[in-house]
Amino acid sequence: MKKIFALDIGTRSVVGVILEKTDASHYAVADLLIEEHKERAMVDGQIHNVLRVAEVIQHIKAKLEGRNIIAVGTTTTRTLETIMNKYNTFKGCSG
Repeated sequence: MKKIFALDIGTRSVVGVILEKTDASHYAVADLLIEEHKERAMVDGQIHNVLRVAEVIQHIKAKLEGRNIIAVGTTTTRTLETIMNKYNTFKGCSG
């Protein structure tokens, strides 16, 4: 089955979802993980601390990959690498 990884980055939390295609027009939620920002990284829907938001995304991505034995798309990994490298704090991520 085809799986899709999606993120919802909100003011208070980040939601990671893995959807699994069940037929031509339907998907089922295969896994879901919600993690709140550790500090006020987002204010009124705007990112105020890019590093903190990127860390939460990286944590969700790693947990969902581990629980589902999948590799989240390279676009997500490249985006995280770009953000973390820009701020000289990238430690590498799998995927």
